[in-house]
Amino acid sequence: MRSFPAPSGTQTSLRRLSRLAPVIIATAIVGSLLPPAQAVARSSSKRLACHASVSHSRPDQYSTTTVHVKTASHAHVMTSAHYRTTTDTRSARANSRGRAAISYDVSDATEGFRVIVTVRVQRGGRWGDCRTSYVPQ
Repeated sequence: MRSFPAPSGTQTSLRRLSRLAPVIIATAIVGSLLPPAQAVARSSSKRLACHASVSHSRPDQYSTTTVHVKTASHAHVMTSAHYRTTTDTRSARANSRGRAAISYDVSDATEGFRVIVTVRVQRGGRWGDCRTSYVPQ
């Protein structure tokens, strides 16, 4: 069996570049097909407002913290609390003023581990997302 010397740094770089060439070309083609920036700005205005906060940013274990969401009136609200080992998802409907409150029992969540709460709001064909967090003590 014949062994070949390892490629030099230049040869390695050229091989990597040759593998990336199709990706670079595809990216350039897709980029040319996207609508102008002005059209993108108009479509992003269809996003639904979403603001989230928690009642206690450093709750004690075995207590409760509430996620307060502000959005459009009667929007569907879904929250997901991402703990160290699990995710707890809950949902509610915003009231006529666009407010929703979803409570989470802190239980024995890992002390000092930041729990990220992602929020997704939707009404009709419009949607938005935001997040907040808390750290159990």
